[in-house]
Amino acid sequence: MEAEPLTDWSDWPVCPHCGQRRSARCPVCGVSQPDFLLAEMQDPADFADVLLKCDDCDDLIRPQWYRRCAACGHDFGDGIEPDSAGMNETAATERIWLVAALLVAATVALIGFFALLFASRG
Repeated sequence: MEAEPLTDWSDWPVCPHCGQRRSARCPVCGVSQPDFLLAEMQDPADFADVLLKCDDCDDLIRPQWYRRCAACGHDFGDGIEPDSAGMNETAATERIWLVAALLVAATVALIGFFALLFASRG
């Protein structure tokens, strides 16, 4: 038995004000977009029972819907806020500084290693 090919979901929820498709986020890899492919639908009236396919992580997901329309800001009444979608700015800055410090430490260690290596040969 062959699996059915994935299709575009014709009943994708849209904003009642501007008509733009509601944005969703993949809970696995965090990518956000308004056009995941439909994998399976249990109950057409319930958006919580839809399975979509994320092309970025190649996983079947239950999408996390954003609360507000990306185009006009309409509040759908439920869903995730953009600030809760990823890490906050402070955490991102701390990670950047940590990576930079580790790169500097690794560079100093390599320079020290090669200095000792060439000093012992001479």
